[in-house]
Amino acid sequence: MLERRSDEGLAGLIEENSDAIRVCRVVCIVPVAYVHVTLGEDVTALGAALQSVFRDLLGRSSVLLLSVVSGLLMVRVFATRGYGRSVWGRVQGLLVPMVAWNVLAIAISVWMARPVASEGINAVLAVTDHGATRPLTFLRDLFVVSLATPALVVAIGRAGPWLLVPLALVGGFVSTKPVLAHSQILSYFAIGVGFGVLRLERSRVVRWGAAVAPWLLLALVVLSAMRPFVDALAFMDRNAFDALVRRPVCAASFWVLSTRVVRCDAARRLVVRWLEPAIFAMFLSHSIVLHLLRHGLLATGVRHPAVGLAAWLVLPLVSLAIAVVGQRAMLHMPGLLYRIFLGKPKPS
Repeated sequence: MLERRSDEGLAGLIEENSDAIRVCRVVCIVPVAYVHVTLGEDVTALGAALQSVFRDLLGRSSVLLLSVVSGLLMVRVFATRGYGRSVWGRVQGLLVPMVAWNVLAIAISVWMARPVASEGINAVLAVTDHGATRPLTFLRDLFVVSLATPALVVAIGRAGPWLLVPLALVGGFVSTKPVLAHSQILSYFAIGVGFGVLRLERSRVVRWGAAVAPWLLLALVVLSAMRPFVDALAFMDRNAFDALVRRPVCAASFWVLSTRVVRCDAARRLVVRWLEPAIFAMFLSHSIVLHLLRHGLLATGVRHPAVGLAAWLVLPLVSLAIAVVGQRAMLHMPGLLYRIFLGKPKPS
């Protein structure tokens, strides 16, 4: 039986890995942008291969590591602030910016005379389906699973790590709609709670997984690049492969990458000082920004496949640069607006 982690031990674990957590937010969120922009990148063989790697493998899998990190942090938050204050903090940090950016997306769609992606209350609040800004439904799901933090702490503390197995299977194979749009968020959030309650990092499974995950990811990159051209690799599209192989391998590998980046002082300073403060702004805004950039590029009339592929590769990085500049500019807006659009107090 794994040893239970003390409150002091949890605080120490979070402090020890604070920079790695900041880095992982960046390395997880940037690939997500490749999922939400389309410029004919699959017209060529190279484009199809890159799309399979960047969008289907990395982009659709990396963000779940953020659920693990959130689960770990929420154990500490709920233990120190009480349930009511913790929930209110999640409302301010997750739901308020989700609503604000959904409203902005609706306003832009109306201004451009384009149909809104969702209708009714879902367009703003994503109650039973995705909102006007589809990626932000992740925040709504994260809020819902956060409400179960105390129950997960008690259950994992009593049942031990084996409880994570059925939770992982439920997240991978059982639809949780409309309660959760993304069922695997429950699995990964519970794993984060598990790290907060128990010393899971001491288990052989975790240590072995961290050692082999980057090599497995390399194999997945090769297979993903071949997937558009080899029918025998169609098994990679199945839910079982996604839940049991692709998502856990990507989550573990992105954490290992984050710990490696922290060891390089120059890379750590770049990410922690310049990119991480703006990365939530990128997550909130990238769907809107990429839509506007795509609209502007298509308006030029250029339709060459090479141009579309190059733009598809570059535009997510452009959205990151815009978020960095935008977050710095938002420091000059009133504190209330900063909190509404970024979900946290303006730095003093």
